[in-house]
Amino acid sequence: MKNLVRNRDFADKPSFWYTNDLEWDPDKHAGFYVMENKLGSTGGQVEAMKLGLFGCVVETHKGYSKRSEFGTYFVEWGCVDISKISQAGNRKNKQFDKDIHDMIISIDPRVKIDPANDDALIIKTGHEEYRPLTPAEIFQYLDQLFSKDFNKKVYPPHTRQLEIIKSRRDFLLDNRDKDLILNVESLHTRFGKDKTNYLGIQPETEMVVVFSGYFATFQIVTELDPGNDQAVETRARSKEAISNDIVSARKNGKRVWLLISTYNDEDSDRIELLSLFKNVNVEIVIDEVDYQAWGQINLIRKALEYVIG
Repeated sequence: MKNLVRNRDFADKPSFWYTNDLEWDPDKHAGFYVMENKLGSTGGQVEAMKLGLFGCVVETHKGYSKRSEFGTYFVEWGCVDISKISQAGNRKNKQFDKDIHDMIISIDPRVKIDPANDDALIIKTGHEEYRPLTPAEIFQYLDQLFSKDFNKKVYPPHTRQLEIIKSRRDFLLDNRDKDLILNVESLHTRFGKDKTNYLGIQPETEMVVVFSGYFATFQIVTELDPGNDQAVETRARSKEAISNDIVSARKNGKRVWLLISTYNDEDSDRIELLSLFKNVNVEIVIDEVDYQAWGQINLIRKALEYVIG
């Protein structure tokens, strides 16, 4: 799903996070965004703490006009500890992009500010010939400047997410001797539908059955580790094809994520497939608590019957 403002599509996770803190603090962190060859900053929002860094980036771009009448521009974002930015103490408005520009130019004199856009960076390729920097090149410069102190790709979950993940983990550890564990949670749809934050999966689980809508399951699939996980689609596929994929994945030692649409009912052959997993360490995730799945009590009951007998 796109996060569109003006004609900009915003990444839903930070691309860089040069701090040891898991939460955004506008008094300690400088927010930046990268769009094409432009490295801009987000500082100065009155309610920056309430908005969060993603909200600050979006609010910044709401104040801009469309970059052009055609096409969509992808915006990536992240933060840097203010203490790591040269001359940061001289900035009163929390706008630190000029300081980062200067730091990049200091490590590569071929780079300079684009005369046509003072937020954009260009690099010399020949005698008086320049081209725009790419986002990947900007990230490489940021790595050179800050990676000695921080890991670039730390995704910072919200404190509430961390609390829930810990409570799940403690609950599972306390109930390891149980054959069946039911964990009912009503989480907002924006809690974070990815493998770690949303599902809190047990590492030893062999099979994960996800009852959800198509777009939500697609979002989960993008988070899977191809080395350890394999998603098995059930949409518009025969039982034989689905079963073959499951058997093949297990033979290869992969954890299976079986994606079943909540538009199936309890009599669907997709639900009947669950009878294959009676002796498997299986986790069943019922998604869409605010829409459809929790209202399908017979579907949930049937799923449990097939798995536990």
